Amino acid sequence: ADRILPEVSVNMAEYTVRQLEERDIKVRLKTRVDSMVDGHIELSDGSAFEADTVVWTAGVRANPLLESSDLPIDDKTALDVPVQIVGDAYIAVRGTTHVVLINDALPRLTSSRLLVSDYPERLTADGVLFTATIDSTRSQRFLYYHYNPPAEPPRRILVKATNASTGPAILHVLAGIAGPGANEMEVGHNATKSFLVHLRRNEGTVITIPPGSTVNIVNHDLPPNATVNGILQLREISGDPLDIAVVAQRADAPLDQSADAANLLSGGAPHARGVYPVPEFFSEFTYVVGAPAPLEIPIGQLPLPNLRVGEALAGDYGVLQAVRVVIVNDSRFGQAIALYANPRGGDATGTFIIDNTLVQAHRLPAFSRYKIWQETIAPGTYRTLQITTMPEGGSSYPLRLVFAPDDGSVILARTRGIFG
Repeated sequence: ADRILPEVSVNMAEYTVRQLEERDIKVRLKTRVDSMVDGHIELSDGSAFEADTVVWTAGVRANPLLESSDLPIDDKTALDVPVQIVGDAYIAVRGTTHVVLINDALPRLTSSRLLVSDYPERLTADGVLFTATIDSTRSQRFLYYHYNPPAEPPRRILVKATNASTGPAILHVLAGIAGPGANEMEVGHNATKSFLVHLRRNEGTVITIPPGSTVNIVNHDLPPNATVNGILQLREISGDPLDIAVVAQRADAPLDQSADAANLLSGGAPHARGVYPVPEFFSEFTYVVGAPAPLEIPIGQLPLPNLRVGEALAGDYGVLQAVRVVIVNDSRFGQAIALYANPRGGDATGTFIIDNTLVQAHRLPAFSRYKIWQETIAPGTYRTLQITTMPEGGSSYPLRLVFAPDDGSVILARTRGIFG
Protein backbone atom coordinates (compact mmCIF):
# COMPACT_ATOMS: atom_id res chain seq x y z
CA ALA A 1 0.00 0.00 0.00
CA ASP A 2 1.08 3.60 -0.50
CA ARG A 3 0.27 4.53 3.13
CA ILE A 4 -0.10 3.05 6.60
CA LEU A 5 -3.17 3.19 8.86
CA PRO A 6 -5.92 3.29 6.22
CA GLU A 7 -8.50 3.61 9.01
CA VAL A 8 -7.36 7.19 9.83
CA SER A 9 -6.97 10.32 7.74
CA VAL A 10 -4.05 10.81 5.33
CA ASN A 11 -2.65 13.63 7.52
CA MET A 12 -2.66 11.38 10.58
CA ALA A 13 -1.04 8.51 8.66
CA GLU A 14 1.75 10.80 7.43
CA TYR A 15 2.20 12.16 10.96
CA THR A 16 2.60 8.59 12.28
CA VAL A 17 5.27 7.78 9.67
CA ARG A 18 7.24 10.87 10.69
CA GLN A 19 7.05 9.88 14.35
CA LEU A 20 8.28 6.37 13.59
CA GLU A 21 11.16 7.62 11.45
CA GLU A 22 12.23 10.05 14.20
CA ARG A 23 12.59 6.95 16.40
CA ASP A 24 14.86 5.27 13.80
CA ILE A 25 12.11 2.95 12.58
CA LYS A 26 12.18 2.51 8.80
CA VAL A 27 8.80 2.43 7.05
CA ARG A 28 8.70 0.86 3.57
CA LEU A 29 5.57 1.68 1.63
CA LYS A 30 4.45 -0.21 -1.49
CA THR A 31 6.56 -3.13 -0.32
CA ARG A 32 5.61 -6.67 0.65
CA VAL A 33 7.47 -9.61 2.20
CA ASP A 34 8.27 -12.27 -0.44
CA SER A 35 10.18 -14.67 1.81
CA MET A 36 10.88 -15.07 5.51
CA VAL A 37 12.92 -18.18 6.41
CA ASP A 38 15.22 -18.65 9.43
CA GLY A 39 15.50 -14.89 9.99
CA HIS A 40 16.39 -14.12 6.36
CA ILE A 41 13.94 -11.56 4.97
CA GLU A 42 13.43 -10.86 1.27
CA LEU A 43 11.23 -7.97 0.12
CA SER A 44 9.41 -7.32 -3.13
CA ASP A 45 11.74 -4.40 -3.99
CA GLY A 46 14.69 -6.85 -4.23
CA SER A 47 16.29 -5.98 -0.90
CA ALA A 48 17.16 -8.60 1.73
CA PHE A 49 18.42 -8.55 5.33
CA GLU A 50 18.80 -10.66 8.45
CA ALA A 51 16.48 -10.26 11.45
CA ASP A 52 16.75 -11.67 14.97
CA THR A 53 13.09 -10.96 15.75
CA VAL A 54 10.12 -10.85 13.37
CA VAL A 55 6.75 -9.46 14.46
CA TRP A 56 3.78 -10.10 12.17
CA THR A 57 0.82 -7.79 12.82
CA ALA A 58 -2.75 -7.73 11.61
CA GLY A 59 -4.89 -4.67 10.96
CA VAL A 60 -6.65 -2.57 13.56
CA ARG A 61 -10.32 -1.84 14.01
CA ALA A 62 -11.79 1.61 14.49
CA ASN A 63 -13.77 2.62 17.58
CA PRO A 64 -17.19 0.87 17.39
CA LEU A 65 -18.83 4.19 18.21
CA LEU A 66 -17.54 5.57 14.89
CA GLU A 67 -18.74 2.51 13.02
CA SER A 68 -22.29 3.03 14.29
CA SER A 69 -22.46 6.73 13.44
CA ASP A 70 -24.43 8.06 10.50
CA LEU A 71 -21.29 9.53 8.92
CA PRO A 72 -18.81 6.78 7.90
CA ILE A 73 -15.22 6.89 9.09
CA ASP A 74 -13.00 9.29 7.12
CA ASP A 75 -16.00 10.34 5.04
CA LYS A 76 -17.57 13.76 4.70
CA THR A 77 -20.95 15.28 4.06
CA ALA A 78 -22.30 18.76 3.39
CA LEU A 79 -25.17 20.55 5.11
CA ASP A 80 -26.99 23.83 4.55
CA VAL A 81 -27.51 25.33 8.01
CA PRO A 82 -30.07 28.13 8.62
CA VAL A 83 -28.55 31.24 10.22
CA GLN A 84 -30.27 34.28 11.78
CA ILE A 85 -28.44 37.46 12.83
CA VAL A 86 -30.36 39.88 15.05
CA GLY A 87 -29.51 42.90 17.18
CA ASP A 88 -31.07 45.93 18.81
CA ALA A 89 -31.85 48.67 16.26
CA TYR A 90 -30.75 46.40 13.41
CA ILE A 91 -32.72 44.62 10.73
CA ALA A 92 -32.75 40.85 11.24
CA VAL A 93 -30.92 38.92 8.54
CA ARG A 94 -31.75 35.32 7.71
CA GLY A 95 -29.98 32.98 5.37
CA THR A 96 -28.10 29.69 5.11
CA THR A 97 -24.45 28.75 5.29
CA HIS A 98 -22.84 25.75 3.67
CA VAL A 99 -21.03 23.48 6.18
CA VAL A 100 -18.84 20.49 5.34
CA LEU A 101 -18.53 17.81 8.07
CA ILE A 102 -15.58 15.41 8.01
CA ASN A 103 -15.38 12.39 10.32
CA ASP A 104 -11.65 11.84 10.95
CA ALA A 105 -10.77 8.72 12.97
CA LEU A 106 -7.74 9.81 15.01
CA PRO A 107 -5.91 7.47 17.42
CA ARG A 108 -6.02 8.07 21.16
CA LEU A 109 -2.94 9.69 22.65
CA THR A 110 -2.15 10.46 26.27
CA SER A 111 -0.91 13.91 27.27
CA SER A 112 2.73 14.46 28.14
CA ARG A 113 2.29 17.55 30.32
CA LEU A 114 -0.33 19.90 31.76
CA LEU A 115 -0.54 23.63 30.99
CA VAL A 116 -2.49 25.74 33.51
CA SER A 117 -3.80 29.32 33.39
CA ASP A 118 -5.34 30.16 36.79
CA TYR A 119 -3.45 33.35 37.65
CA PRO A 120 -4.65 35.92 38.11
CA GLU A 121 -7.82 33.96 38.83
CA ARG A 122 -9.70 37.18 39.66
CA LEU A 123 -9.45 39.49 36.65
CA THR A 124 -9.13 43.25 37.10
CA ALA A 125 -7.37 44.11 33.83
CA ASP A 126 -7.11 43.02 30.20
CA GLY A 127 -4.06 41.35 28.72
CA VAL A 128 -2.24 38.07 28.21
CA LEU A 129 -2.69 35.44 30.92
CA PHE A 130 -0.58 32.56 29.62
CA THR A 131 1.66 31.56 26.71
CA ALA A 132 3.12 28.28 25.51
CA THR A 133 4.37 26.56 22.37
CA ILE A 134 3.03 23.22 21.14
CA ASP A 135 4.31 20.98 18.37
CA SER A 136 3.59 17.66 16.72
CA THR A 137 5.89 15.62 19.00
CA ARG A 138 3.41 15.31 21.87
CA SER A 139 -0.14 15.91 23.02
CA GLN A 140 -0.68 18.42 25.83
CA ARG A 141 -3.57 19.15 28.17
CA PHE A 142 -4.49 22.73 28.93
CA LEU A 143 -6.71 24.14 31.70
CA TYR A 144 -7.91 27.70 32.22
CA TYR A 145 -10.06 28.96 35.10
CA HIS A 146 -10.87 32.66 35.60
CA TYR A 147 -13.38 34.87 37.41
CA ASN A 148 -14.63 38.35 36.45
CA PRO A 149 -15.67 40.36 39.57
CA PRO A 150 -19.05 42.19 39.75
CA ALA A 151 -17.60 45.71 39.32
CA GLU A 152 -15.59 44.80 36.21
CA PRO A 153 -16.72 45.29 32.58
CA PRO A 154 -17.92 42.37 30.45
CA ARG A 155 -14.96 40.40 29.15
CA ARG A 156 -14.12 37.36 27.09
CA ILE A 157 -11.38 34.75 27.33
CA LEU A 158 -9.67 33.89 24.04
CA VAL A 159 -7.33 30.98 23.42
CA LYS A 160 -5.29 31.94 20.37
CA ALA A 161 -3.16 29.68 18.18
CA THR A 162 -0.60 31.47 16.00
CA ASN A 163 1.07 29.82 13.02
CA ALA A 164 4.10 31.91 12.08
CA SER A 165 5.34 29.46 9.44
CA THR A 166 4.84 29.49 5.68
CA GLY A 167 2.80 26.28 5.66
CA PRO A 168 -0.57 25.31 7.19
CA ALA A 169 -0.83 23.58 10.57
CA ILE A 170 -3.51 21.09 11.58
CA LEU A 171 -4.58 20.98 15.22
CA HIS A 172 -6.78 18.44 16.98
CA VAL A 173 -8.72 20.00 19.89
CA LEU A 174 -10.67 17.91 22.40
CA ALA A 175 -12.46 20.18 24.87
CA GLY A 176 -14.69 20.45 27.89
CA ILE A 177 -15.86 24.05 28.34
CA ALA A 178 -18.35 25.45 30.85
CA GLY A 179 -19.63 28.82 32.01
CA PRO A 180 -20.02 31.66 32.30
CA GLY A 181 -21.82 31.06 35.57
CA ALA A 182 -22.14 32.52 39.06
CA ASN A 183 -21.77 29.10 40.72
CA GLU A 184 -18.07 28.32 40.42
CA MET A 185 -18.47 24.72 41.58
CA GLU A 186 -21.13 24.05 38.95
CA VAL A 187 -18.92 25.57 36.24
CA GLY A 188 -15.94 23.43 37.27
CA HIS A 189 -18.09 20.31 37.47
CA ASN A 190 -19.65 20.81 34.02
CA ALA A 191 -16.29 21.49 32.37
CA THR A 192 -14.75 18.36 33.88
CA LYS A 193 -17.74 16.18 33.03
CA SER A 194 -17.76 17.37 29.43
CA PHE A 195 -14.00 16.83 29.05
CA LEU A 196 -14.01 13.32 30.53
CA VAL A 197 -16.90 12.23 28.30
CA HIS A 198 -15.27 13.67 25.16
CA LEU A 199 -11.92 12.15 26.12
CA ARG A 200 -13.47 8.72 26.69
CA ARG A 201 -15.23 8.91 23.31
CA ASN A 202 -12.19 10.50 21.61
CA GLU A 203 -14.46 13.25 20.26
CA GLY A 204 -12.91 16.52 19.16
CA THR A 205 -12.50 19.07 16.39
CA VAL A 206 -9.78 19.30 13.74
CA ILE A 207 -8.77 22.89 12.97
CA THR A 208 -6.60 24.05 10.07
CA ILE A 209 -4.55 27.15 10.89
CA PRO A 210 -3.39 28.89 7.70
CA PRO A 211 0.24 30.05 7.38
CA GLY A 212 1.05 33.41 8.92
CA SER A 213 -2.25 33.65 10.79
CA THR A 214 -3.84 33.52 14.24
CA VAL A 215 -7.03 31.55 14.98
CA ASN A 216 -9.16 31.84 18.12
CA ILE A 217 -9.70 28.21 19.06
CA VAL A 218 -11.75 29.32 22.11
CA ASN A 219 -13.94 32.43 22.41
CA HIS A 220 -15.49 32.34 25.89
CA ASP A 221 -17.79 35.11 27.13
CA LEU A 222 -17.06 36.26 30.70
CA PRO A 223 -19.62 38.76 32.05
CA PRO A 224 -19.27 40.37 35.51
CA ASN A 225 -19.70 38.10 38.55
CA ALA A 226 -19.10 34.96 36.50
CA THR A 227 -16.55 32.16 36.22
CA VAL A 228 -15.39 30.24 33.15
CA ASN A 229 -13.48 26.97 32.96
CA GLY A 230 -12.01 25.15 29.98
CA ILE A 231 -10.07 21.88 29.76
CA LEU A 232 -8.54 21.12 26.36
CA GLN A 233 -6.41 18.37 24.90
CA LEU A 234 -4.23 19.89 22.17
CA ARG A 235 -2.44 17.77 19.58
CA GLU A 236 -0.80 19.21 16.49
CA ILE A 237 -1.21 16.68 13.69
CA SER A 238 1.03 18.41 11.16
CA GLY A 239 2.85 21.67 10.63
CA ASP A 240 5.48 23.75 12.40
CA PRO A 241 5.16 24.61 16.13
CA LEU A 242 2.23 26.79 17.18
CA ASP A 243 2.25 29.62 19.72
CA ILE A 244 -0.66 29.41 22.18
CA ALA A 245 -1.82 32.47 24.14
CA VAL A 246 -4.68 32.98 26.61
CA VAL A 247 -6.00 36.53 26.47
CA ALA A 248 -8.50 38.41 28.63
CA GLN A 249 -10.11 41.29 26.75
CA ARG A 250 -13.18 43.49 26.95
CA ALA A 251 -16.23 41.98 25.29
CA ASP A 252 -16.53 44.92 22.88
CA ALA A 253 -12.89 44.75 21.71
CA PRO A 254 -12.05 43.38 18.23
CA LEU A 255 -11.42 39.65 18.24
CA ASP A 256 -8.17 40.16 16.35
CA GLN A 257 -6.89 42.86 18.72
CA SER A 258 -3.17 42.44 19.37
CA ALA A 259 -1.86 41.79 22.90
CA ASP A 260 1.56 42.05 24.49
CA ALA A 261 2.57 38.41 25.03
CA ALA A 262 5.86 39.45 26.63
CA ASN A 263 4.14 40.85 29.73
CA LEU A 264 1.71 38.52 31.50
CA LEU A 265 -0.99 39.85 33.77
CA SER A 266 -0.39 39.45 37.51
CA GLY A 267 -1.93 40.45 40.83
CA GLY A 268 -4.22 39.08 43.50
CA ALA A 269 -3.95 35.86 45.44
CA PRO A 270 -1.37 33.41 44.07
CA HIS A 271 -2.76 30.56 41.97
CA ALA A 272 -1.30 28.03 39.54
CA ARG A 273 0.10 29.28 36.24
CA GLY A 274 2.68 27.24 34.43
CA VAL A 275 3.67 23.86 33.03
CA TYR A 276 3.32 20.71 35.11
CA PRO A 277 5.03 17.39 34.31
CA VAL A 278 2.37 14.81 35.28
CA PRO A 279 -1.00 15.24 33.51
CA GLU A 280 -2.19 11.71 34.34
CA PHE A 281 -1.93 9.31 37.29
CA PHE A 282 -2.46 5.56 36.89
CA SER A 283 -2.77 3.39 40.00
CA GLU A 284 -3.86 -0.10 40.96
CA PHE A 285 -5.15 -1.43 44.30
CA THR A 286 -6.57 -4.62 45.77
CA TYR A 287 -9.36 -4.63 48.34
CA VAL A 288 -10.02 -7.89 50.19
CA VAL A 289 -13.55 -8.28 51.50
CA GLY A 290 -13.52 -8.51 55.28
CA ALA A 291 -10.28 -6.53 55.66
CA PRO A 292 -10.03 -4.79 59.05
CA ALA A 293 -9.83 -1.33 57.43
CA PRO A 294 -11.41 0.22 54.33
CA LEU A 295 -9.36 0.92 51.22
CA GLU A 296 -8.80 4.69 50.89
CA ILE A 297 -7.50 6.09 47.59
CA PRO A 298 -6.40 9.76 47.60
CA ILE A 299 -7.44 11.96 44.65
CA GLY A 300 -5.81 15.37 44.22
CA GLN A 301 -3.47 15.04 47.18
CA LEU A 302 -0.01 15.25 45.57
CA PRO A 303 1.10 18.82 44.65
CA LEU A 304 2.82 18.96 41.25
CA PRO A 305 6.00 21.01 40.79
CA ASN A 306 5.94 23.88 38.31
CA LEU A 307 8.43 23.62 35.45
CA ARG A 308 8.27 27.42 35.24
CA VAL A 309 8.62 30.06 37.94
CA GLY A 310 5.30 30.06 39.80
CA GLU A 311 3.01 28.19 42.14
CA ALA A 312 2.92 24.40 42.46
CA LEU A 313 -0.36 22.79 41.40
CA ALA A 314 -2.22 21.95 44.61
CA GLY A 315 -5.30 19.75 44.26
CA ASP A 316 -4.17 18.27 40.91
CA TYR A 317 -6.85 20.17 38.98
CA GLY A 318 -6.79 19.07 35.34
CA VAL A 319 -4.86 15.88 36.16
CA LEU A 320 -6.56 12.68 34.99
CA GLN A 321 -6.78 9.99 37.67
CA ALA A 322 -7.23 6.43 36.37
CA VAL A 323 -7.67 3.80 39.08
CA ARG A 324 -8.01 0.02 38.77
CA VAL A 325 -9.29 -1.81 41.85
CA VAL A 326 -9.55 -5.58 42.23
CA ILE A 327 -12.13 -6.55 44.88
CA VAL A 328 -11.49 -10.08 46.19
CA ASN A 329 -14.05 -12.10 48.17
CA ASP A 330 -12.42 -15.31 49.35
CA SER A 331 -15.13 -15.96 51.96
CA ARG A 332 -18.01 -18.44 51.72
CA PHE A 333 -20.66 -15.73 51.59
CA GLY A 334 -21.64 -12.93 49.25
CA GLN A 335 -20.58 -9.51 50.50
CA ALA A 336 -22.16 -6.13 49.70
CA ILE A 337 -19.39 -3.61 48.96
CA ALA A 338 -19.76 0.11 48.24
CA LEU A 339 -17.57 2.92 46.93
CA TYR A 340 -17.83 6.29 48.69
CA ALA A 341 -16.58 9.78 47.79
CA ASN A 342 -15.07 11.49 50.84
CA PRO A 343 -14.01 15.16 50.40
CA ARG A 344 -11.05 16.04 52.64
CA GLY A 345 -10.28 19.67 51.82
CA GLY A 346 -13.70 21.32 51.74
CA ASP A 347 -16.97 21.08 49.85
CA ALA A 348 -16.54 19.36 46.49
CA THR A 349 -18.35 18.01 43.46
CA GLY A 350 -17.17 15.00 41.49
CA THR A 351 -17.39 13.25 38.13
CA PHE A 352 -16.52 9.56 37.93
CA ILE A 353 -16.57 7.12 35.03
CA ILE A 354 -16.99 3.76 36.73
CA ASP A 355 -16.54 1.04 34.13
CA ASN A 356 -18.95 2.27 31.43
CA THR A 357 -21.17 4.43 33.64
CA LEU A 358 -20.94 8.18 34.18
CA VAL A 359 -21.54 9.05 37.86
CA GLN A 360 -22.00 12.68 38.96
CA ALA A 361 -21.88 13.73 42.61
CA HIS A 362 -23.52 16.98 43.66
CA ARG A 363 -21.95 19.36 46.20
CA LEU A 364 -20.61 17.18 49.01
CA PRO A 365 -19.85 18.66 52.45
CA ALA A 366 -16.27 18.31 53.65
CA PHE A 367 -15.54 14.98 55.39
CA SER A 368 -18.93 13.52 54.41
CA ARG A 369 -19.14 10.03 52.91
CA TYR A 370 -21.27 9.75 49.79
CA LYS A 371 -22.03 6.47 48.08
CA ILE A 372 -21.38 6.41 44.31
CA TRP A 373 -21.32 2.63 43.59
CA GLN A 374 -22.45 -0.62 45.19
CA GLU A 375 -22.40 -4.30 44.32
CA THR A 376 -22.59 -7.69 46.00
CA ILE A 377 -19.42 -9.73 45.38
CA ALA A 378 -20.19 -13.46 45.08
CA PRO A 379 -18.29 -15.87 47.36
CA GLY A 380 -14.97 -17.11 46.02
CA THR A 381 -14.85 -14.53 43.22
CA TYR A 382 -13.27 -11.20 42.43
CA ARG A 383 -14.46 -8.05 40.66
CA THR A 384 -12.29 -5.58 38.74
CA LEU A 385 -13.45 -1.97 38.72
CA GLN A 386 -12.08 0.78 36.46
CA ILE A 387 -12.51 4.35 37.71
CA THR A 388 -11.60 7.55 35.86
CA THR A 389 -11.94 10.96 37.50
CA MET A 390 -10.36 14.42 37.67
CA PRO A 391 -10.33 17.07 40.43
CA GLU A 392 -12.86 19.76 39.55
CA GLY A 393 -12.35 23.52 39.43
CA GLY A 394 -14.23 25.46 42.13
CA SER A 395 -14.14 22.47 44.50
CA SER A 396 -11.79 21.95 47.43
CA TYR A 397 -9.69 18.87 46.83
CA PRO A 398 -8.19 16.45 47.93
CA LEU A 399 -10.87 13.79 48.00
CA ARG A 400 -10.70 10.13 48.94
CA LEU A 401 -12.35 7.18 47.24
CA VAL A 402 -13.25 4.72 49.98
CA PHE A 403 -14.05 1.02 49.45
CA ALA A 404 -15.86 -0.42 52.45
CA PRO A 405 -18.79 -2.68 53.41
CA ASP A 406 -22.12 -1.28 52.19
CA ASP A 407 -23.72 0.82 54.92
CA GLY A 408 -27.20 0.50 53.41
CA SER A 409 -27.46 4.13 52.29
CA VAL A 410 -29.02 5.08 48.97
CA ILE A 411 -26.98 6.16 45.93
CA LEU A 412 -28.04 9.76 45.32
CA ALA A 413 -25.50 10.47 42.58
CA ARG A 414 -26.75 10.82 39.01
CA THR A 415 -25.70 7.81 36.94
CA ARG A 416 -25.89 7.24 33.21
CA GLY A 417 -24.50 4.44 31.07
CA ILE A 418 -23.03 6.24 28.06
CA PHE A 419 -20.16 4.16 26.71
CA GLY A 420 -21.90 0.97 25.60
